[in-house]
Formats: sequence, C-alpha cells, structure tokens
Amino acid sequence: MNNETKRDVMSKGTPSLITKPSYYKGAKFDVIDFLYDQYGADADIFMVGNIVKYVSRYQGKNGIEDLVKAGEYLRRLQVQVEGRQVAGDKLSGVLRKPAKS
Repeated sequence: MNNETKRDVMSKGTPSLITKPSYYKGAKFDVIDFLYDQYGADADIFMVGNIVKYVSRYQGKNGIEDLVKAGEYLRRLQVQVEGRQVAGDKLSGVLRKPAKS
C-alpha cells in the first residue's frame, strides 16, 4: 500500500480503495444495504462475522488493510444498530446467547 492510499484510508468519511475498490464502481447496489433490506437486523451477524474475520487475520495477512476493513464493517454495523435504537426497535436475538433454563 503506497502513502497516498494510506492517507486516504485514514481520512474519516472518505471512501478508500480498500473499503470501496474500483471493481465495485459498476455495481447497481451495495451488498450490505441489500442484506439489511432483505434480512433486517439479522444481517448484523454477517457484519460481526466479517469484523471477526478481518481482526483475527490482520497480523498474518494484510495488516492495516484488514483493520481498516474491520473498522468499516464496525462503523456500518453501528449505524444500523443506532438507527434501530432511535426507531425504538429491539436488537436481533441473533447476536445474543440464549438464556439458560
């Protein structure tokens, strides 16, 4: 990753080459938005899975790039959760462990 890309990655609110690669430019829809449209709060587990994936592999694979990707998934998950809280919705049970009887 060159210095220009690193600066772009670190600047807040700027889509970077890492979180929005050029091969997504022709896409007609955002996959994460599609998942939330189709599955609602249950799509949170997809986000959590990707956060865990990128954080757990960053040292052995892509370093900072993987941490940036995890951060983007976390940011987008936070936006969804905050939106539901504002709307008064409850969080999906997918992320909670079932209570023991």
